[in-house]
Amino acid sequence: MLSSRRIRLDCDLPAGIDAQFPDRTRAVVGLAVQEGAANILRHARESTTASLLIERLPGGDAGLTMTNIIAADAPDTHNALSGGYGLADLTEVVADAGGTVLYGAADAMWRLVVTVPVLRGTGPRPAAPGGAPGDPR
Repeated sequence: MLSSRRIRLDCDLPAGIDAQFPDRTRAVVGLAVQEGAANILRHARESTTASLLIERLPGGDAGLTMTNIIAADAPDTHNALSGGYGLADLTEVVADAGGTVLYGAADAMWRLVVTVPVLRGTGPRPAAPGGAPGDPR
């Protein structure tokens, strides 16, 4: 998807990171990756590099950080950049899971930072906005 605009995604994913989190936590983090990639595709400069970091934070939560250089003609308003199902909807899903979403632009760099607690239990995976539980859309 990103290669269509010659955008390279540098990923920093520690070995075995998937095994460190239950399915429900990974589902929420996956939605954040999807939304972040959609925004990179829409708003990053062509032929640049974006970055993705997923880590286990000191308190045990999952942490995700995505960054990219913003194209000169991209809107620079806090909530204007969107794609996928939207940053506002992502914020709602993550908040419902007990996590946080921070995003914004500074110095032509866009940053998305998501923290998701360890979600244990056998309940349904969080639903993407407009979807049924278990439907990540």
